[in-house]
Amino acid sequence: MKPLIFKYYYTLLIVLFALTACKKDEFINLTATLSSDSTLLETTEDTPIIFNLELTEKLSEDLQIEYEINTEEINKYINSEDFESYVEYISDLGDQWSRSNFNPAGINTLIFPKGSSILKIRIPFFDDDSLEYNEEFYLKVRAKPSYGLTIMGEIKPIMVTVEDNEENIDIGALVGEPIDDLEEAFEGALVAIDEDFNFKVVAINRKENIDREYKAAYELLDERSTHQIKKDIQAVSQSGEVPISMINLFYENEPLFDFVENMGDLYEEDLWLMGLNFYWAFNAYEDFDDYNNDSTIPIEYNADGAFGAALVHEYGHILTLNSKNELNRRVYNPAECSSLFSFEDGCFYKESVLNQFNANFNLIEEPLNKPEFVSWYAETDIFEDIAETFTVYVLEEKINPATAESSGALQKINFLKSHPTVKDKRSLIRSTLGNPTLPPFGFEDLSAFNKRRKGKPISCLHQRFSKHFTSK
Repeated sequence: MKPLIFKYYYTLLIVLFALTACKKDEFINLTATLSSDSTLLETTEDTPIIFNLELTEKLSEDLQIEYEINTEEINKYINSEDFESYVEYISDLGDQWSRSNFNPAGINTLIFPKGSSILKIRIPFFDDDSLEYNEEFYLKVRAKPSYGLTIMGEIKPIMVTVEDNEENIDIGALVGEPIDDLEEAFEGALVAIDEDFNFKVVAINRKENIDREYKAAYELLDERSTHQIKKDIQAVSQSGEVPISMINLFYENEPLFDFVENMGDLYEEDLWLMGLNFYWAFNAYEDFDDYNNDSTIPIEYNADGAFGAALVHEYGHILTLNSKNELNRRVYNPAECSSLFSFEDGCFYKESVLNQFNANFNLIEEPLNKPEFVSWYAETDIFEDIAETFTVYVLEEKINPATAESSGALQKINFLKSHPTVKDKRSLIRSTLGNPTLPPFGFEDLSAFNKRRKGKPISCLHQRFSKHFTSK
């Protein structure tokens, strides 16, 4: 029995010796320094970025790499939907690229295989046909803490710029005159609205220094957006026979500087550009009564009604200055015009809203009861008078009837209420507009009182318009 036991122990010792000998020859390293070969990367949206991670020493265990997209301090930030849903990677030991799911809004991981010293990572972008600003982000990369591994070194955030590969349309061809430098010719972005009221960005000024708030506002008119601001523009544009053809979006903490311009053929075509300052859709003056205090506060979209009022006001110009129904632009000589004439615009048709507005309220002998205008800005000229009056007609919750003794302002509102070209626009716009209300600093309720010439009160519209706001 003893020889057999000795033989058993002898065999066991041989096996243990063999195993111990293998362990002594096995490569073990759990310490290295991680670095990257890039601190700044530039590409276009149709070309992925590629960067390398390097280890000073090969590791005997797999190393987990964490990486994420950071845009917190970037104005022209990239959006999550601008990335593909995967990344690709390959080590110096591999012979083909591997794929891994990628979440641009979260923290992602990759494996740096043991025994390798270089990991090449490729991040592709979604190449769409949307016109965009050149966008940026920080790529943050680090070793994920792991028990037993000691990884030294810190990779600085990699600044990445992704240039858009779409070009601005030829605005010069659209307006019939050459424009040498489009980005010097306008501010902000130009958004075309087609006959089905779809939005498409067709030109942007990439030379501008924009902030995060502007970029966020600009993206509200993107084709993929369903924001209420698009619905409001559509509602106003659809209310009349002549639509808005293009929006010039800008975003500035300046007094309202909205405008309209007919870019169509000099004589007959209506191709209306409307400029809108989106800043006032999301901001308001902190104190409307303190004219020396210009500080603003953020608000929910059109919470105070100011942006909606500006939008309706500008459409009031399109409604009353279009070539289709209102104005003959072929008449340049006032002697050839038997109705309202404008040297800048031409001769208004006798049946036009503005010509009848002029005949009813300007070409009269008996002065109107005060206030004659719905706002101080309405006093500028007849064009602003009717646009401001149209704004009140659409946005005031209740329109009081007018008599011969009512104020001129209330009589003008009721004139639009009964005019066949205008009367239906109120319900069409109000039924879709997100917040159909007058701004609290601009107009007061129609139940406010005014005094007759004899001193007795009559129901009318009272004016009180903040000096901060003007409309061009």
